[in-house]
Amino acid sequence: MFKPSVIAAMFLCVPLWAAAQMANREAFGVDEHNNAYYLETDNMTRKGYVVYAWQQVNRLRENEINSRSTREKIEFDCNFKKYRIMWSMAYTEQDGQGVQLLSEAVSNPSWRPILPDSLSAKMLSFACVHVFRPK
Repeated sequence: MFKPSVIAAMFLCVPLWAAAQMANREAFGVDEHNNAYYLETDNMTRKGYVVYAWQQVNRLRENEINSRSTREKIEFDCNFKKYRIMWSMAYTEQDGQGVQLLSEAVSNPSWRPILPDSLSAKMLSFACVHVFRPK
Protein backbone atom coordinates (compact mmCIF):
# COMPACT_ATOMS: atom_id res chain seq x y z
CA MET A 1 0.00 0.00 0.00
CA PHE A 2 1.22 3.51 -0.79
CA LYS A 3 2.11 5.90 1.99
CA PRO A 4 0.15 9.19 2.04
CA SER A 5 3.37 11.11 1.29
CA VAL A 6 3.94 9.04 -1.89
CA ILE A 7 0.36 9.63 -3.04
CA ALA A 8 0.67 13.37 -2.35
CA ALA A 9 3.94 13.50 -4.31
CA MET A 10 2.27 11.76 -7.28
CA PHE A 11 -0.54 14.34 -7.33
CA LEU A 12 1.97 17.19 -7.12
CA CYS A 13 3.73 15.85 -10.23
CA VAL A 14 0.60 16.10 -12.42
CA PRO A 15 0.61 19.94 -12.60
CA LEU A 16 4.34 19.86 -13.29
CA TRP A 17 3.81 17.40 -16.16
CA ALA A 18 1.01 19.56 -17.60
CA ALA A 19 3.22 22.66 -17.37
CA ALA A 20 6.04 20.81 -19.12
CA GLN A 21 3.67 19.78 -21.92
CA MET A 22 2.57 23.40 -22.40
CA ALA A 23 6.20 24.57 -22.41
CA ASN A 24 6.93 22.30 -25.39
CA ARG A 25 4.56 24.03 -27.75
CA GLU A 26 4.60 27.04 -30.02
CA ALA A 27 1.67 29.50 -30.15
CA PHE A 28 0.47 30.63 -33.60
CA GLY A 29 -2.38 32.99 -32.79
CA VAL A 30 -6.16 32.94 -32.76
CA ASP A 31 -8.79 32.44 -35.43
CA GLU A 32 -11.90 34.56 -36.11
CA HIS A 33 -13.64 32.88 -33.11
CA ASN A 34 -10.70 33.63 -30.76
CA ASN A 35 -9.71 29.94 -30.58
CA ALA A 36 -5.97 29.67 -29.82
CA TYR A 37 -3.75 27.40 -31.98
CA TYR A 38 -0.52 25.67 -30.93
CA LEU A 39 1.88 23.08 -32.32
CA GLU A 40 3.68 20.67 -30.01
CA THR A 41 7.40 21.02 -30.75
CA ASP A 42 8.99 18.04 -29.02
CA ASN A 43 7.40 15.24 -31.03
CA MET A 44 7.47 16.46 -34.65
CA THR A 45 8.76 13.90 -37.14
CA ARG A 46 9.08 13.69 -40.90
CA LYS A 47 9.11 11.22 -43.74
CA GLY A 48 10.39 12.73 -46.96
CA TYR A 49 8.77 16.15 -47.29
CA VAL A 50 5.82 15.33 -45.02
CA VAL A 51 5.98 16.56 -41.41
CA TYR A 52 3.88 14.93 -38.69
CA ALA A 53 2.89 17.18 -35.79
CA TRP A 54 0.30 17.48 -33.02
CA GLN A 55 -1.85 20.60 -33.04
CA GLN A 56 -3.68 21.85 -29.97
CA VAL A 57 -6.67 24.17 -30.15
CA ASN A 58 -8.07 25.92 -27.08
CA ARG A 59 -11.63 27.07 -27.73
CA LEU A 60 -13.05 30.27 -26.28
CA ARG A 61 -16.47 28.60 -26.08
CA GLU A 62 -17.57 24.97 -26.05
CA ASN A 63 -18.38 23.47 -29.43
CA GLU A 64 -21.32 21.18 -30.30
CA ILE A 65 -19.85 18.23 -28.34
CA ASN A 66 -19.05 20.41 -25.29
CA SER A 67 -15.32 20.41 -26.05
CA ARG A 68 -13.06 23.27 -24.90
CA SER A 69 -9.91 21.87 -26.53
CA THR A 70 -8.76 19.47 -29.23
CA ARG A 71 -5.50 17.73 -30.00
CA GLU A 72 -5.05 16.66 -33.61
CA LYS A 73 -2.36 14.76 -35.51
CA ILE A 74 -1.60 16.76 -38.64
CA GLU A 75 0.42 15.97 -41.75
CA PHE A 76 2.04 18.97 -43.44
CA ASP A 77 3.26 18.51 -47.01
CA CYS A 78 6.23 20.90 -47.13
CA ASN A 79 6.71 20.41 -50.87
CA PHE A 80 3.15 21.02 -52.11
CA LYS A 81 2.04 23.34 -49.25
CA LYS A 82 -0.99 21.45 -47.99
CA TYR A 83 -2.12 19.67 -44.82
CA ARG A 84 -4.59 17.13 -43.52
CA ILE A 85 -5.85 16.03 -40.10
CA MET A 86 -5.30 12.33 -39.39
CA TRP A 87 -6.40 11.87 -35.77
CA SER A 88 -8.55 13.94 -33.42
CA MET A 89 -9.10 14.00 -29.67
CA ALA A 90 -11.47 16.33 -27.80
CA TYR A 91 -11.49 17.36 -24.13
CA THR A 92 -13.88 19.17 -21.79
CA GLU A 93 -11.20 21.61 -20.57
CA GLN A 94 -8.55 23.71 -22.28
CA ASP A 95 -5.01 22.40 -22.82
CA GLY A 96 -6.22 18.81 -23.22
CA GLN A 97 -7.40 18.61 -19.63
CA GLY A 98 -10.65 17.28 -18.19
CA VAL A 99 -12.64 14.40 -19.61
CA GLN A 100 -11.67 13.04 -23.02
CA LEU A 101 -14.82 13.21 -25.15
CA LEU A 102 -13.45 11.43 -28.22
CA SER A 103 -10.34 9.94 -29.73
CA GLU A 104 -10.63 8.77 -33.30
CA ALA A 105 -8.96 8.50 -36.66
CA VAL A 106 -10.35 10.84 -39.29
CA SER A 107 -12.10 8.79 -41.95
CA ASN A 108 -10.92 9.70 -45.46
CA PRO A 109 -8.60 12.55 -44.43
CA SER A 110 -8.44 14.95 -47.36
CA TRP A 111 -5.62 17.34 -48.17
CA ARG A 112 -6.45 21.02 -47.65
CA PRO A 113 -4.60 23.86 -49.35
CA ILE A 114 -2.56 26.28 -47.26
CA LEU A 115 -3.91 29.80 -47.69
CA PRO A 116 -1.34 32.64 -47.70
CA ASP A 117 -1.03 34.58 -44.44
CA SER A 118 -3.24 32.07 -42.57
CA LEU A 119 -2.65 30.28 -39.27
CA SER A 120 -2.08 27.06 -41.22
CA ALA A 121 0.58 28.84 -43.35
CA LYS A 122 2.40 29.91 -40.18
CA MET A 123 2.19 26.40 -38.75
CA LEU A 124 3.37 24.75 -41.98
CA SER A 125 6.33 27.13 -42.23
CA PHE A 126 7.33 26.52 -38.62
CA ALA A 127 6.90 22.73 -38.81
CA CYS A 128 8.89 22.40 -42.03
CA VAL A 129 11.77 24.55 -40.76
CA HIS A 130 11.69 22.91 -37.30
CA VAL A 131 12.17 19.34 -38.51
CA PHE A 132 14.57 20.08 -41.37
CA ARG A 133 16.99 22.17 -39.32
CA PRO A 134 20.30 20.60 -38.29
CA LYS A 135 20.28 19.21 -34.76
